[in-house]
Amino acid sequence: MPRERLEAWTCTCRPVYYELLAGAGVMWIRRIEGDQVRETHRTATAIVREWWADLLAGQAS
Repeated sequence: MPRERLEAWTCTCRPVYYELLAGAGVMWIRRIEGDQVRETHRTATAIVREWWADLLAGQAS
């Protein structure tokens, strides 16, 4: 498991918030809702940055 580095995050004041993480040359997004934590697959940085931009723009699917 790569050491993770928190790159960006959304406001933790909301019931659901997100974190953009990086480690070992890949990135992934973590979704946190209460005690439930879900993560995307570790993927190439360019692709995950696109996902992150879509998420922030409200266009994530």
